[in-house]
Amino acid sequence: MAILCAAVLAPLVLAACGSSSGGSSSATSSSGEGKQKTIAFSHAASEAPIAVAVTAAAKEQAQKLGYRFLSDDPRGDTATQIKDIENWITQGVDAIVVFPFDPSTMVALQKRAQDKGIKWITYSAKMPGADGAVLFSHEDSGKIIAGAVSDWIAKQNGKPVEALLLTASALTSVAPRWELPKAAIEKFPNAKVVASQDALDEATGLKVTESVLQAHPKLRVVVSMNDDSALGAMKAFENAGIPADEAFIAGQDGNIRALEELQKKGGYYKATAALHVKTLGHDITNIADRSIKGESNVEIEQKPVLATPDDPQGNDKLLGEWK
Repeated sequence: MAILCAAVLAPLVLAACGSSSGGSSSATSSSGEGKQKTIAFSHAASEAPIAVAVTAAAKEQAQKLGYRFLSDDPRGDTATQIKDIENWITQGVDAIVVFPFDPSTMVALQKRAQDKGIKWITYSAKMPGADGAVLFSHEDSGKIIAGAVSDWIAKQNGKPVEALLLTASALTSVAPRWELPKAAIEKFPNAKVVASQDALDEATGLKVTESVLQAHPKLRVVVSMNDDSALGAMKAFENAGIPADEAFIAGQDGNIRALEELQKKGGYYKATAALHVKTLGHDITNIADRSIKGESNVEIEQKPVLATPDDPQGNDKLLGEWK
């Protein structure tokens, strides 16, 4: 998903990353002869910090390669995303890279685009018949966090553990991000998942966690499908006065603020399954470029890595990609 992320995802403005639907993020000089070619990128959860960072990196690479770059801002609204892509098809862009909430809503658009000679590339999840895909393994991400939460529970010496999962049920392709940690938690006889609710941003993560804490004051573990809602859960724990050494909060994607929290020893935030955001953004443009130039069925996949407070040097490298 949630790559995912998420979802998977604190609101930010995309002004630094591209234009709104149909507009050019910048008028770059065309490299080569003829009309300047255009790459368009649509991220369903466009307000998520990782989406903002990835879009900025994709734009940067597009400028280097001489492409016009477009991005939209659907902010989780499928109807808006569909309208934006319809506009790009009408304009006749050369490649569309899309991360939809639900790939099934994009099937007709894919056919329309490809019938018009537009390359159709997916981000995070595959679609049958697409010209390419930029992938990151949601299963690997889920496994990484499942391992981290298992290690933490094992150190509790049988003490009862109550956990909350912050999910994104509409993003079916990123489900391993919470399903695998859930299975890992439930293997322990002293641990149980007391609630599972959707939360894609920090405000919702805070609200959901506060609500679950009222019903389950002994809640000490939160695993989120992304770092955004996990940061909201952390705020809820802080507000409730829960000691940081009693808590385990983990997210996924490697949000800059999550990585900053991991630089703190003894904090609430214990882990994230981090992606290399700059590389991921460059991959979006590179795979579109290769597809436009005639390569078919091109796929690039990135593996997430575990980031914890125990690896400050690794965290520094990941943080460097956000600057």
